[in-house]
Amino acid sequence: MRVPDVGVLAWGTGSQAKPFGRWSYPLGKTVSALERRGLKVAVIPAQALNGGKTVVGWYPLKTAASFRWAAQKTMLPDIFYNRILGRQREKRKSVQAGLQALAGNGKIVFNPGYLSKAAIYEHLTDTEVNAYLPDTLVTPTPQAVIEFLQRWPVVYLKPLESCQGRGIFRLAVTGRSWLVKGVRKKETLTRLLSHKQALATWLGRVLHHRQYLAQRGIRLDRLQSRQYDLRVLCQKGADGEWAYVGAGIRLAARGQIVTHRPNGGQVVSVKQVMVRRFGAGGWREKEGELAEIAVMASRLLERGHGGNFGLLSLDVACDAPEGKFWILEMNSKPGAFDEGRIQRKSDNLLAGYLRYLLVQRGKGNASIHSA
Repeated sequence: MRVPDVGVLAWGTGSQAKPFGRWSYPLGKTVSALERRGLKVAVIPAQALNGGKTVVGWYPLKTAASFRWAAQKTMLPDIFYNRILGRQREKRKSVQAGLQALAGNGKIVFNPGYLSKAAIYEHLTDTEVNAYLPDTLVTPTPQAVIEFLQRWPVVYLKPLESCQGRGIFRLAVTGRSWLVKGVRKKETLTRLLSHKQALATWLGRVLHHRQYLAQRGIRLDRLQSRQYDLRVLCQKGADGEWAYVGAGIRLAARGQIVTHRPNGGQVVSVKQVMVRRFGAGGWREKEGELAEIAVMASRLLERGHGGNFGLLSLDVACDAPEGKFWILEMNSKPGAFDEGRIQRKSDNLLAGYLRYLLVQRGKGNASIHSA
């Protein structure tokens, strides 16, 4: 029977070849990275949690092009990293019961779940990072959004529970009309509303369908006439404290209102963009500011939530007029970074944090190291 140090929780498919569907390869890379750093890791289907002391765990073996997976009976470890992807999957009663059983048995589960945009705003507002939050309305009425548009010429409507830019609308005042842009199936849809009643009717239909927040639109800085934002990663390390890992640039496709890669966004060198914007010395200073904001926001979010998080990412805007940073969103299930330097540092910090947690349980392992 296998006895891993750590269990990575994921949504299982029952397939031998790809036991975690399209996430099998990324999970295999995560496990391999941690094993190279001295950890024993099993990927455990969330559906398999039943309150017992053993479970079927999955172990990847690297092949030339992918991973071959093997299932083995496994003792439940003390430490779990939640990588259950998909809000509806994580919300299932059976999955929640399994997570509660782990907590009831004294197991540590870090990154305990998805965060709603309303919760993030609630945890950060009126704190030390309040100055970096755009004006926001949570679950506004149509009339409240119309009044908000009288204060700000651009407003974004964002679903409280969504990712990768899905369901986002951009509302812009254009003379006596309102231009609406939305994202659907990777395409930008545009609509012009010429009368306030038409705007109110459209808002009523959208806000009735699902819960949104309204966020002041920041005038994003641009590269080659395309807007961009920064994807920032913060993690805990071997000392159990939050640290800034790095930042990447996501450049929107032409005409797009979001920068996410599934919507045509492009990965661009942060130095190429930010050194152009601030100069080499100026970017060093600004990156120090960015790191301070990100670490502070991570601490505050974790404190407000009350759960245990090991890593968080932030979407941060750099505005065009002043180069000020704005926190647009935070994510408790960040994926791998395309920037190799950042991902290697992330893997080292994750291994260090897992070692820290194991030491807290009296299971220190001197073989765990940075690659």
